[in-house]
Amino acid sequence: LNSFVDPYISLRADSQFLDEAGEKTLLVNPVLFTESAGIMKTIIDAEKTKLSVRVGGAVRENWNRRVEGIPIDGGVEGIAEFKQILGLLNASYNSKLTAYKAFFKSNAVEGQDDWKALDYKWENLLSFNLWKMLSLNLNLDLIFDKEQSENIQWREIMGLGFSYALY
Repeated sequence: LNSFVDPYISLRADSQFLDEAGEKTLLVNPVLFTESAGIMKTIIDAEKTKLSVRVGGAVRENWNRRVEGIPIDGGVEGIAEFKQILGLLNASYNSKLTAYKAFFKSNAVEGQDDWKALDYKWENLLSFNLWKMLSLNLNLDLIFDKEQSENIQWREIMGLGFSYALY
């Protein structure tokens, strides 16, 4: 809308590919569905640099086939996204910081208030185009969700990609 702030609506599904927690391995389990809406502001919109922030209300459903019922919570979500193209290195850097504060939870238990803590997720991706058809990706994600763990969880991934353009 090119106004001071713009509205946004978002639908997102996050999952892990294999769930080996039980006796039986499950594909694409658990799945966290997030629906959110609010306002966003693009702070930097240059040719090689972009920075945007958004804040809004969100509702999450945590679908886990190992547990009966689907817990639903709702609250406020804030997201900051940064993208930088590094031309001399033939690379790009993407960073996304998400914060979520729940205000209600459908299956809340008296005395267990970890779900009320602020959740953080910081995703970082550094991508290099090594040659015409070969790329290297380095990911580092930091996650704090007090319901899952008292400690910060982290994940690092290195991936090589091969691509060929037909046209």
